[in-house]
Amino acid sequence: MPYYFGEGDPGWDDLDDGALKAADFRYLTPPDLGCGPDPVHFSVDARPPAAPPPPGAPPPTSFWDRLLGRRRIPPLEGWAQRQARERQRNAYSVALVTQAMRQAGIARAYCRYDGGNDEGFAWLDHFVTTAGERRTAEDLADDLLQTDLVDKLIAADAVFQHTGSKRRDHLIGAITDGLATECAVQLLGYSYGTGPYYLYGAFVVDFAACTITDDPKAEPVVENISLKA
Repeated sequence: MPYYFGEGDPGWDDLDDGALKAADFRYLTPPDLGCGPDPVHFSVDARPPAAPPPPGAPPPTSFWDRLLGRRRIPPLEGWAQRQARERQRNAYSVALVTQAMRQAGIARAYCRYDGGNDEGFAWLDHFVTTAGERRTAEDLADDLLQTDLVDKLIAADAVFQHTGSKRRDHLIGAITDGLATECAVQLLGYSYGTGPYYLYGAFVVDFAACTITDDPKAEPVVENISLKA
């Protein structure tokens, strides 16, 4: 799916101080990287996650617990449950942003990603209107602040509650880093960027079709790795 250079590729063993060359990267299809089909479909009807369950009742205490003054701790919510709720919240945030973009006349977002070894990164490059014009998040922020998008994101625990300029900053973050990161995760998997390899690429988020499609002709534009010509 991305442009990929990793362990086993020619030149990997001779890599000196992370001096990567764009010519060494090869494009992989989704099955080659172990991802799902491309494009990925998401739902504009995603629902917010349920609130975490209240702490359970403490386990019954024994005679020795009472004698020694030991307290029994109620069981906590498991890691898998917390992860599932976080994924649902992120999917809901994408649905909220998608609805707002449709109302603002935005047809799609073009996002980029890179990373490798221990972490993947994603960011917004630009938006495209239904008329074919390029827009930035800053271009849209003032208009979107007049909608209920921020309040819905706050209610979903997707952004912090702030006023004034901070409110605008958090909105921009939600429609740039938040949107790009969650869509990259849906496209490339939750562990993208973690492994003996480097990658870069780009994808298109289509707000009308609710699809995330990798760009096989992505230019070698990176922010978190260094590439030589």
